[in-house]
This record gives sequence, structure tokens and C-alpha cells, in this order.
Amino acid sequence: MNVYETNERIICGTTVEEKEIYDKGVILAIYLNKEHDELLTPLMVLLNNVLDYKGKQRIIEEYGLNTKKIESEVKDMCDLGESIVLEARNEGKQIERKEKNIAHVKKLMIGLQMSFKEAINLLEIPEKEVKEIEKYFQS
Repeated sequence: MNVYETNERIICGTTVEEKEIYDKGVILAIYLNKEHDELLTPLMVLLNNVLDYKGKQRIIEEYGLNTKKIESEVKDMCDLGESIVLEARNEGKQIERKEKNIAHVKKLMIGLQMSFKEAINLLEIPEKEVKEIEKYFQS
């Protein structure tokens, strides 16, 4: 069994607690033989990022573990994973929308000889998005 320590780098989203409260930078690596035993298989199921909540519950029950005790924790982990995916998807959509708005504003400014202000007014771009788009045209 080895422990590797790394530096934290948040790629998407925010943390709820200060880093000093917890240490997300420690990774525990367990080297498994070809066969899993009654202890390691449920552990591997819990850590699996492919199985959904029901799939994890079914396999854990097969190993005779009381799922009622860990049900809420497993559900929380699955919900957290789904919310991270949703947040990343929404962030991607926002970036895509910004890029499209930039392209539309640029086309109006060049094609119809409009000012930046005229183009954003015609496209009815919300004020909070205008500031982000404006940065592109200032650079």
C-alpha cells in the first residue's frame, strides 16, 4: 500500500470548506491481486465511478453488507458526482454561448459597420454577459 501526496488544484466549481480543514491531496493506492475478496470488492464498488447508485447497492447487498447503514453515504456520493457533471456541463454551455455571442457581435460590427454598443443592443445580450464579451474586443 502506498500513499502519494499532491497539490490541490480546483478545475471546476468551488470547495465548501477551507483547505486547512481537510486534506484532499492525499491519495491512497491499494494494489490488488487478480481476485478481490469480500472486503475489497465492496470497497471497489463504492469507489467505482461507472456504476450508478442502484448498481452499487445491488452488488453491496450481494456481499451481505447492511446497505441501510451506508445507503445515505452512497447516495450522497452519487448525487455529488452527478452535480459535478451538471456543473461542468453548464459551465461548458456558458462558454459556448459566450463564444457564439462574440462571433455574432463581430459579424455585425464588420458586416453592418455597427459599433459594439449597437451590436449588443440588437442582439439583446444581457448586461452581465456584455462585460465578458467586451473583454474580448478590448484585447
